[in-house]
Amino acid sequence: MLAFALGRETCAQTQFIRLPVCGDNPSVIKQQLKSTNFPQFVTRAAAVGGETLVPTLRELSKPGEPFFTVGGAVQVSLARLGDAQSLEEIKQEFQSNAKTHKPEIFETIAKLGAVRNETFVMTLISYLIQNRDNPKRKFDYGDTGDDPLARVIEQLTSMLEDPPFKGAYSPSPNYELQLNEWQSWWQSTKPPHVTSMYMDVSDTKARCLARLAEWGDADSVFELYQYSGKSILPVLERFARLGDKTWETSPTKTVRGNAQTILAKEGDRTQLEKIIRELDDLSYADGISKLQFIGGYQSFEALLSALSLRTFMRSERWRHYDRAYMKDDERKLQTSLMAVLSSMVKNPPLPANAESTPENIRTWNEWLEKNKPAPQFLKSPN
Repeated sequence: MLAFALGRETCAQTQFIRLPVCGDNPSVIKQQLKSTNFPQFVTRAAAVGGETLVPTLRELSKPGEPFFTVGGAVQVSLARLGDAQSLEEIKQEFQSNAKTHKPEIFETIAKLGAVRNETFVMTLISYLIQNRDNPKRKFDYGDTGDDPLARVIEQLTSMLEDPPFKGAYSPSPNYELQLNEWQSWWQSTKPPHVTSMYMDVSDTKARCLARLAEWGDADSVFELYQYSGKSILPVLERFARLGDKTWETSPTKTVRGNAQTILAKEGDRTQLEKIIRELDDLSYADGISKLQFIGGYQSFEALLSALSLRTFMRSERWRHYDRAYMKDDERKLQTSLMAVLSSMVKNPPLPANAESTPENIRTWNEWLEKNKPAPQFLKSPN
């Protein structure tokens, strides 16, 4: 049973809410929607029930509310399902907040990005072009501030599979170049710039899982892969191009990160190499768990090689990192590596709690050399 916990004031008051899953009866979901107080339930219910829930959702929609409220989640879910009225409402909210310079503009930018359709790409890029040289667009809160343009670029980068600029926007020396690239991209490309991914899936359950994933449910990526197998890889390749692209990989528990990991497991060398590079910086814990799932000789060899620390935090990016913190991270990395190496093979030469001494590292390297070319690997965890 899929559920999530919502904590109130004390642990004793924690509520566990069963979330809809693909195959649930739409009539039951409709009744649950009418009484729920949780926006997470709304967005998942809409993904599971799809177009059959549109009449019920229309009764519950509350324009003008943030995405993190029930009314706002209903409105966004309707827009995702193509409801013309909800799409127009969100567009009008954004244009009104932009015109009157209200801080609610940040909430409507989040809605536009969550819906992810061609009209809203045009809405966001039009705002970028019209306001790029307008200093009054920014919000000054004294010691801090915020810039709607930064949020617009974040959403565009997440929505598009191949944006012109993948780095995060910031008021740095290169931001003018970045804005130029966005404007040039818009003027030189033709629609559609975004298309639905789940619509290409014909099987009913697979389409439901794909819609959940496209709408941001990371666990559904693995469920979709387990249900559909290799036939779904073209869709996963598209999922791997969604979301925050500031870094070349995304964490586990994100749609992009999970899709990248599955693709690497299925033999995508480029994705595997990206994940292996996670062992060289502070995302090493994520890299270790991904490589353990991917399994196989190349993953094992990369994990063993990382024990040497030869490439750990050696790039220019870490030049000013505190040496004491670095030593602590080196220790944590090696401890984690010793444990995972022992968990991946049938006949490990050392227990999982063995220390990462030079002698023990040499023992692992000698073991791998002795067991080439076919070490006996255990089945990777799900």
